[in-house]
Amino acid sequence: MIEIKFSRHSKRRMKLYDIDENDIINAINNYFLNNKLFYGKYDIMDKSLSAKYTYPVKIIFSVENEKIVVISVFPIKRGYKNENILR
Repeated sequence: MIEIKFSRHSKRRMKLYDIDENDIINAINNYFLNNKLFYGKYDIMDKSLSAKYTYPVKIIFSVENEKIVVISVFPIKRGYKNENILR
């Protein structure tokens, strides 16, 4: 499996919004199983976490040399646009 690292910003957001790190790892792994990831930046929204965190959680991450770096994590309060939505 690819190594998943969290940036300092994402760790602060997860602490601020009380989001569990394992939930984010599971969401990224589910996205990774359904889609092939190439180098670049991705943003996904996990609706399944809305039951736990009241709102869907948006995860922004980049795929680099054999690792995934989570850039930011936060709850979405405004609604959905054209993001990749996990159900």
